Amino acid sequence: MSTVSVNLRMDSDLKKQLEDFCSNVGLTLSAAFMIYAKKVVSEKRIPFEISINDPKHVPTDETMLAFKEAEDIIAHPELYKGYDDVDEMMKDILKNV
Repeated sequence: MSTVSVNLRMDSDLKKQLEDFCSNVGLTLSAAFMIYAKKVVSEKRIPFEISINDPKHVPTDETMLAFKEAEDIIAHPELYKGYDDVDEMMKDILKNV
């Protein structure tokens, strides 16, 4: 899976506010946009609302580890094997069990 850079233009005050929000919920801007893009594509709609004021949306330690892993995969895709075939993936998973 190859990655590309995406440049977005936005008001500097909005960017600062977004960075502050992402920091408060434990995300980078890159991770937040990646989550958003994947949800839009999979659900074919604007998919969700995250509120800092709602304790249900505070990421758990497990979620934070998943975010970190996603950022690592984005930053270093050459270190991770991707799959186009579920059977191939399951063979790789089960060979270590």
